[in-house]
Amino acid sequence: MALPFTPSKTTISVSAKPNNIGEIRRVLYDNNLVIEDDQALERCLGIKDKALEIIQGDRNSGMQPGSNEEIQELRKIFATGNELTFLVELWGSLLHKTRTARQLDPQGRIEWIKGAWRKDCLRTNWGADFLRDSVPAIQKPDDKVLAKLLESLPRIQNPRPDLTYGLGQEAFDETERRIMHTCNKFTVLSADLYHGFFLVEVKSAEGTIEDAENQCCRGGAALVHARIQFNAQATMEHESPPMGADLQSIAFTLALVPSKAHMFVHWAEIRNTDIVYHMNLVNSYDFRSLSCDGFAQLRYDIDNVLDWGTSRRKQEIKNVCKEIAKKTNGANADEDLEGESEPPPTKKRRRGRGGKA
Repeated sequence: MALPFTPSKTTISVSAKPNNIGEIRRVLYDNNLVIEDDQALERCLGIKDKALEIIQGDRNSGMQPGSNEEIQELRKIFATGNELTFLVELWGSLLHKTRTARQLDPQGRIEWIKGAWRKDCLRTNWGADFLRDSVPAIQKPDDKVLAKLLESLPRIQNPRPDLTYGLGQEAFDETERRIMHTCNKFTVLSADLYHGFFLVEVKSAEGTIEDAENQCCRGGAALVHARIQFNAQATMEHESPPMGADLQSIAFTLALVPSKAHMFVHWAEIRNTDIVYHMNLVNSYDFRSLSCDGFAQLRYDIDNVLDWGTSRRKQEIKNVCKEIAKKTNGANADEDLEGESEPPPTKKRRRGRGGKA
């Protein structure tokens, strides 16, 4: 059963002025998009526990000697440039095409395997608009000043993240892709990218992290909304979603400026016929501190989010496909999907991710 949904409009990017940050958050709040409601997080402790468990996974791949110095130099050189140049220069040094991840050998012992993100079907879109039929609309404020402000910020009206991470279509077999095609607007938010789970919004020295956070709030809610709608395809028409926090639809975002970054978990709280989309801080990174290495910690946390998205979360989506098939085809659905739950052998991913930091 699909939950309430309304489309939005695709638009072009502009940034808010610093003194308008609060007004934008008021508009977001009025649309059930809530930033840093600690009381809600305390009501729903499972969200905090799951988010921390994901980003604090143990890793065996630290930054190479000299990498931090290189990133710091790039940060200073490009901080005053445009946002895209800053992000491209920084991101290429921060994240690599491969990483070392944990898996169990046949005897159940932990071993560390170096693997390419692409072989685990990770895909990235740079500066791509979310498809307008996939995003719940922002209601125009009655206040004329706020309405005019909202019109000037198309990335709040319809997200266009600087970076969006999700899965390539090769992550799913033919049967799964056929199922997802029937609810395409809930599976492909960004062109050719399935089931997005992590996005990045960046501001250069002329912007503010609060501005990036507002864009994260909107985009993160869209990721959560899409997963809720997809999961709802597996429920019967007479079934109502359970009240409270939805642990299955969480997503992550990163707000990044030259001096620091904030990682957020996004989640939904079901309240009768309403859905409140929450955004809570899970970690912060200071790039100017002499006492801690913000870039090293940021890389650890991002790697863990990407591992989660390409392993456990991907398997959850496959399981939902099975449930949708059962609902559609009846008792023979398991037989239809048998043997097709993984990509062909040449593209099959290694099993095992995660851990504890």
